[in-house]
Amino acid sequence: MTHLGLYDFSHESVYIPGSSWTVVPADGFNSAHPVGLWRLSDATLLTSGTIPAGTDATLIDRFRYVEVPEVTLDPGDNYVIGFYTASNLTSDPVAADPDKVTWNTDPIIHYVSALTGSSSSGLTLPSQPLSGDLRFGPSFQFTVVPAPAAAFLALIGLGSAGGWLRRRRTR
Repeated sequence: MTHLGLYDFSHESVYIPGSSWTVVPADGFNSAHPVGLWRLSDATLLTSGTIPAGTDATLIDRFRYVEVPEVTLDPGDNYVIGFYTASNLTSDPVAADPDKVTWNTDPIIHYVSALTGSSSSGLTLPSQPLSGDLRFGPSFQFTVVPAPAAAFLALIGLGSAGGWLRRRRTR
């Protein structure tokens, strides 16, 4: 995993606390938002970054991303990605209706459920099931790395084919 991101609402209908559903352009963020990735089994924060206020973070498919220290994710582990936003009216809106937000997940990622946190002071591991609406926000970018065993087996296969060809030529 190389980058953490946060959804910047791009002319989507979103709920603004204390208001109602409205259309908000992708105009960056009103405030900075910390984003983090935790390993669920031991609640270890593996990496984190802060999406700055404004439009400085790279915008890709409606998400603004920042580079973070690279982390290798193990296929057998479960992970939680979360972000912090203040709960006042000047904070950035949170999309709360899956029917009004379009999103896709890479097929190797298995979305399990939405969680919420209880901290009012900053980024913490979201751990409480979120009932009702689907909250939408954090994301990450990653590069798939081939398993070492698969690469090793491929080398063995190439070596065997090379040996077989060499033996055929010498006959």
